[in-house]
Amino acid sequence: MAVPDEAGPEPARLLFAVMRERGSGWDASSPADRQPHWEAHLAFLRELAGHGALQAAGPFDDGLDVMLLVWAATREEAEARLAADPWTVHGLLRTTRIARWRVAVGTVP
Repeated sequence: MAVPDEAGPEPARLLFAVMRERGSGWDASSPADRQPHWEAHLAFLRELAGHGALQAAGPFDDGLDVMLLVWAATREEAEARLAADPWTVHGLLRTTRIARWRVAVGTVP
């Protein structure tokens, strides 16, 4: 259990699966690491992970869609966290689905 600070107890954290697909700004002739704003996108994801808000992220084998596991108190908070992603801002990725993900077998740290 988290120790409360002066501001009050830590809000509940839920795990959300976020599905994203290529947006209109994606250049289909270039791999992900050659897309505009790649470094800023990667830095953004690393920052989220460093703050404990991102559990994991990565593309599917087809290279068209990606999934992120995002920690947040609400679905809206999860969506808001990703709104600042440079690839979202510049139309390279768009969110298609956000759903609370409950681990049935195994563990997630």
